[in-house]
Amino acid sequence: MPLTEADGIRPIAMLNALRVSINRVSPLWLGCAVAAICFASSLGIFENDSSVTPGQLVGHADFNPANTEYSLWGAGGEICGKADGFHYLWKRATSDVTLNADARFTGTGSTGRSQAALMIRQSLDPEAAYAAAVVYGDGRCAAQYRADKGATTRTSDFPAYANMAGTVHLSIRRRGDSFTIAVGRVGKMGGSIPTSAPVTVTMNGPVYVGLAFASPDDTQQRLAAVFSNVTLQGPTIE
Repeated sequence: MPLTEADGIRPIAMLNALRVSINRVSPLWLGCAVAAICFASSLGIFENDSSVTPGQLVGHADFNPANTEYSLWGAGGEICGKADGFHYLWKRATSDVTLNADARFTGTGSTGRSQAALMIRQSLDPEAAYAAAVVYGDGRCAAQYRADKGATTRTSDFPAYANMAGTVHLSIRRRGDSFTIAVGRVGKMGGSIPTSAPVTVTMNGPVYVGLAFASPDDTQQRLAAVFSNVTLQGPTIE
């Protein structure tokens, strides 16, 4: 209901008072408010980032709102074996999800064993069960998974291509305990991007879905993985 003179309130006077109040706000306070808003969205659509690693380097992540790209610097180690070492930009999800992105490597130094991945993981424990779409710096690609905590990482049957250098499209989809992974060249002419056979990994409760980067040969963190065109579909924890 609009305010009127009959209510004993002068609407125009109230608006003028509000304008004066806004004009008197300290520029420093406004700057702090803007900084707080920017900080809250500094990781884009993701919730947090963590170095999932048994005592190696601490990596970090950055989101560029101008081009909506995510950059990750590694934490040493690899995504393989019975325990992983990598940096992870993640969001918690509660059910079936699909994550898509284009990935490329940047920086200086040897990228051969570096890994950029889209991952769905039971927890942030280095030994946790997971499934991932992985591309290596030397152009190899893989559908990797660890069926149980502490188990050895496996690679499912997946079409391998010798020339996967450059920007590569990655996709991972969860439907219950079934995970399907796709990896292919961006701009590939003709046909669909190759998709793995479904792999089974049992996960319970909230899971961690996100972007991962490992670079075992880069102790000075001169290399990074850059992810663009990132989309996440499915119920997540806000």
